[in-house]
Formats: sequence, C-alpha cells, structure tokens
Amino acid sequence: MIKTLWLELQQLGFSGCYKSVWNFVRDWPLPTGAQPSASQPPAGARKTSLPRVSKRSPWQVTRLLLRPQEDLSETDASYREAVCRLSPKLALASTLSYRFVQMVRERKCKELATWLHEAKTCSLEEFRRFARGLEKEYDALSAALSEQWSNGQVEGQITRLKFLKRQMYGRAKIDLLRLRMLHPP
Repeated sequence: MIKTLWLELQQLGFSGCYKSVWNFVRDWPLPTGAQPSASQPPAGARKTSLPRVSKRSPWQVTRLLLRPQEDLSETDASYREAVCRLSPKLALASTLSYRFVQMVRERKCKELATWLHEAKTCSLEEFRRFARGLEKEYDALSAALSEQWSNGQVEGQITRLKFLKRQMYGRAKIDLLRLRMLHPP
C-alpha cells in the first residue's frame, strides 16, 4: 500500500526515497478492510536515478509557509504547495498565520475583528486558544495596531538596567549601579 503511494508520488514529481514516505504514513489508521503490511521498509527501495531533495528543518518550513507566494522560488513554491496538499490543517494554519503577520506588520487594526472571528471558528484548537487570549487583550492589541506610539525604547532601557544589576549582583550598592548606568564604559 505504501509502495503504491510512493510510486504514485514519484510519477507526480516526488524525488524522495521510499523510507521517507513510509516514515510519514506508517502511523496513519488503515482503511477499513486493509491488512497491515510489513513493519519495516524493504531494503534498497530507493531509486537512485532521481535527485535527492534536501531536507528542511521545521524552522525552514515555517519560514517558507509565512513568506508571500510571490517571493518564493519555483522549488520553494512547489514544496510549499506539496506540504499544504499533504496537510490541509497546515495549509489553514499557514493562511491564518500569514494574514496575522501581515495585519501586524501593516498595522491594519480594522481587520483584527475579522481575523479573530475566523481564528475562533477554525478547526485548529491552537488558533482558537490564541484568538481567545488575544480577545481578552483586544483593547491593548487594537491600540498597538492603530497608535503610532511604542514603549520599545523604555523596555530596552529596563532590560539594560536589569542586565547591569545582574552583572553586579553582590558586588556593590546603588551608587555603583548609578555610575554604570549613567556613564557606560
């Protein structure tokens, strides 16, 4: 059954080995009436005439799924399409994530309510939880998207102060901290 799937995938342009298909589908439930086959892939099942596809890390795939379609190379676009075809849930997560990232980058506060509604009603539990958490902080989030002000500079100074304080732990009192903060080396 897996071998048939592997052969069909190769006809569609898949250049991976049999074992990668076997590893991907081995834990799937069997269709009704199907008998389990051998638990190990047959030795030497890989076709050597096909080029080997480079493996991608989860971070690389995540980045690929969050990039605009027009920015992808032909290889990346086909890889992304194949991943989304194999996992409709991943395709939905990619779409929702990409729209959220774009909404934040472009500061589109008007789209926030629509996105929250779609995320709360989607089939992915992770997005429903994320949307409920954002909904609790709706006022702060809409202000962050619509206002031009940011507290990034203040947070940076607080982080710097905490770093210096931890560096000096047990060595001196506030007078040395004041000197290091006001007159950095």
